[in-house]
Amino acid sequence: MGWQTITSPSSQQYKLREQAGMNFDEEGFAKINGRYVVACTNAQGQKVGDYIDVYQEDGSVIQCIIGDIKNQNDVGCNEWGHNNGQDVIEFVVDKDSWYSTEKGGKASTNHARPGTAICHPEWNQTILIIQILEQTQLVEMARQQQHHLQETRVLRAVLL
Repeated sequence: MGWQTITSPSSQQYKLREQAGMNFDEEGFAKINGRYVVACTNAQGQKVGDYIDVYQEDGSVIQCIIGDIKNQNDVGCNEWGHNNGQDVIEFVVDKDSWYSTEKGGKASTNHARPGTAICHPEWNQTILIIQILEQTQLVEMARQQQHHLQETRVLRAVLL
């Protein structure tokens, strides 16, 4: 889903994008605070702006933030996602670099889908758990990151 396709100023999706800025990594994936911006259903009560960790079958974790809620009234969408629940998360991307001119983008061809051999093949696996991070977990993560930064500063001082 192209981030530029969110156009309603009154929507939570639009407000999140405007507040965070429309930032992309070198591959054109939208990111906020180092997390991939994704769309998913609200099957477990998720809402735009929630941090989620997506656990895959090999134990790897994709750190995400919800940037859009999938429309469960779309053809082929159920409570788990599009493609009859097979597409649980959808990455929000730069429309200009991911979509061909025929699809409203500026690329000569459409970008490869994530989870294919040429675009993050490590994501082509079953999602076991989507964990919604609670505010207390976010505060603890921030505290640990601050502690890590303090340790890094001390280490740098010792090395100098």
